[in-house]
Amino acid sequence: SDPWQLLQTYAEAACEQFPPQFPETAPVSWCSWYPYRLSVSEDRLLANARIAVERLKPLGLSIMQTDLGWETQNLPSAFDENERFPHGLSWLAQQLDSLGLKLGVWKAPFTISEFDPVCAEHPEWLICDANGAPLPYWTWFWEPHGKVFILDLTQPEVRDFLRQRIASLKMRGVRYLKADFIGCVTHPLAKNRRDKTIVAGGGLEAARLGASLIREALPDALLLNCGGPEMPGSGHWSLLYTCNDTGNTGFIGYPFQQTNFQAVACHLFKNYRWGILQPSCLCVGLPGSLEEARLRATVAFLAGGQVDISDDLTTLPEDRWEILTATLPPLGISARPIDLFDPICADNSLDYTGTCQGKTDTGQKPVELPAGSVWQVHVQSEWDEWDLIGLFSFSKGTSAPKPEITRFSIPLARLSLSQEETYTAFEFWSGQYLDAVPGSRKNLSGYTHPGDYQELKVGGEPNSLQVAFFGPGIKLLCVRKARPHPWVVGTSFHQSCGTELQQVTWDAASGTLSGELHRPRGESGVIVIAPADYELIDVMVQQHKAQVRPGANGSLTIPITCANSATPWRARFQQVLK
Repeated sequence: SDPWQLLQTYAEAACEQFPPQFPETAPVSWCSWYPYRLSVSEDRLLANARIAVERLKPLGLSIMQTDLGWETQNLPSAFDENERFPHGLSWLAQQLDSLGLKLGVWKAPFTISEFDPVCAEHPEWLICDANGAPLPYWTWFWEPHGKVFILDLTQPEVRDFLRQRIASLKMRGVRYLKADFIGCVTHPLAKNRRDKTIVAGGGLEAARLGASLIREALPDALLLNCGGPEMPGSGHWSLLYTCNDTGNTGFIGYPFQQTNFQAVACHLFKNYRWGILQPSCLCVGLPGSLEEARLRATVAFLAGGQVDISDDLTTLPEDRWEILTATLPPLGISARPIDLFDPICADNSLDYTGTCQGKTDTGQKPVELPAGSVWQVHVQSEWDEWDLIGLFSFSKGTSAPKPEITRFSIPLARLSLSQEETYTAFEFWSGQYLDAVPGSRKNLSGYTHPGDYQELKVGGEPNSLQVAFFGPGIKLLCVRKARPHPWVVGTSFHQSCGTELQQVTWDAASGTLSGELHRPRGESGVIVIAPADYELIDVMVQQHKAQVRPGANGSLTIPITCANSATPWRARFQQVLK
């Protein structure tokens, strides 16, 4: 009766029978591709590494990966360094090791460029056509372009050759490999292999042979399967690419992103069962908008897998740093897209004139939102538990001739929320406390107008969470059970809205709410508290009195700058007598 549960059960069965090997904690890496592409150099990589050590290593980053562009002539099949890496990979690995980081590289290991000497020296190693001539698989998109061919992995001598090349990476200190374009060995063009007995699964056996030799040659490295069959039963790939390449911000339209994020949603059941998912690179920098950056970061965070950062850290603006650091460390659990099989409906119509006149009925019927528009994850910490709900809108937005507002209407039952409970909500990216949900603004005499949409929550149906905003955009709601006393409702430090807090307790006798914030030294942000029927006396942060700001819907905003990795805070209240 529950298709998503069926998928999870299937993934768990494969995991139990063929236990794949992957880290307990999702890795955080940096990739050179989107900021530099073929202009990557050892100097640029190290410049980013030095910044990453200060700002990202405390949040989990451990790998600096040079993508395509480190090889001779930028050839996908070359394993020698070019002039932009004059000291070689071994030296670079040593430099990174001194910073406490590991070196990663990109390779397309199962392909050979026509400019590679191997093409001329061993044409018999390549997949050929029916006449025995090497069969081009693709024309390489990047410089130096040219044809690329598929290695015939059914030949032992080909596997020995490739094993030696991969092993050379280990000798040079590589501890992370992004294996790209590896699906070529299962392509229909690759059917004409030398060994006709190795055809099981339409080429999957060739893929297994290739994966096996990579694992043998790099036994202690993290391996990212990029573009190949996942092969959960083999357990060779610890990291699994889940969608198309994300693209630089601003250049890639929202329709593409909607499709890409929908693909991520379809893969989430595999996370920590078949491997750790990577939803392509995380780009939050310019030239794209802040809202696009938040959208990308929310997908990366709610996916709960590897975060592969791909921005130029030497120029990243501070407003983008806030988005990036709020995504780290990875949550380690995946959201559930609640609408893949049963759509959520929304009203995207907007009659501004009619709304100004107090009219509520637009005459439009609700429409089904694209599958994967609502993601949910249940979070448990040692001090509380709550739900994170990501609402993705890809409407035409305010730039369209007729703007579209997306009015989500999600039955509480679909969110596994009880109709008998009272909940409060906090929107992470805006820092807006919404107070009780479900609910909406109540005006005298039932009057409605466009200003009501400032509340974010709309509608009065008691059994549905109703939220409205203009897209394209993202809202990340933190929904908690309401407390009769002051309680934390959210923070600005981490998209989890609270896993960075520890030892949060309410002492009724003294009227004190206290806890510890665990974030790197120097980070600044806020903790947001709903005071209930209490009046604030004072707030102390790291033994210093804090200036508290009033927030939305009666909330209290406590600004904090972390002096140490653990920052204690406490707020004293007195109950308001009614």
